[in-house]
Amino acid sequence: MTPARALVRMYPAAFREQWGPDLEAEIVMAGWRSWPNTLLGIADMWLHPALWPAGSHAQRRLRITTSAISLTALCWFVGHVGLETDTGLSRAAGHSLPLSAGLILMVAGLVLIAPLPRPSVAGLLALARAAAAAYTLPASMGMVAVAAVHLGVDGQAPLLLRGILLAGWWTALAVGALRTCRIPAELGARFVIPPRPGRLRLGTWVLITGAGIEAATLLGSTITHPELPALGFSAAVLAVIPAFVPVLRACR
Repeated sequence: MTPARALVRMYPAAFREQWGPDLEAEIVMAGWRSWPNTLLGIADMWLHPALWPAGSHAQRRLRITTSAISLTALCWFVGHVGLETDTGLSRAAGHSLPLSAGLILMVAGLVLIAPLPRPSVAGLLALARAAAAAYTLPASMGMVAVAAVHLGVDGQAPLLLRGILLAGWWTALAVGALRTCRIPAELGARFVIPPRPGRLRLGTWVLITGAGIEAATLLGSTITHPELPALGFSAAVLAVIPAFVPVLRACR
């Protein structure tokens, strides 16, 4: 695979389907010096799903929903990694009331913006197939890691094997979160009903509030635990929150 084609594959599928060959030709003509700007453009496109080619308003709202779900999953994943890998951060913020409130709000926001399956046998079957395809691999990886922990394998295994088990666990979580985000977009408006603009806007605000509380809780814990990893995880969650702004603008 050429570098130009690899860059094109990073674009949203809607762009690849409509302008894939043209994008690849432009990247080849511009040369390697254009790669940083191309990567910035790709990131910008992912943050502005309303600009993606769409055949209907429903399809556009579905893509906006996917973007909001992806950002929420990223906030949760970064915070979860921080709490699980940083003992001091876990002691300071783990199981705290503000952090729990933030997570509850994020779940509530996801419920508000969640696309609903169309009330038909075809829609339900499509959702079941998509869920099975999305979760088979991460669920299997997670089950292996959990079984190893319960059997005590991780405590007796060599350091390399323990590292592999830990990497498998985090990979399973990351893949599961990523595939969850992609399910609505892959099914399309034919099988799921995207949220109405008002519900999508309200749900996005709830998600922003929940993510903000999570970030503030993690950042506040660094007052008593001022170490670089804790600050890094807190800053990472904070850095994701502004990415919700294009989603809100697209909800109009």
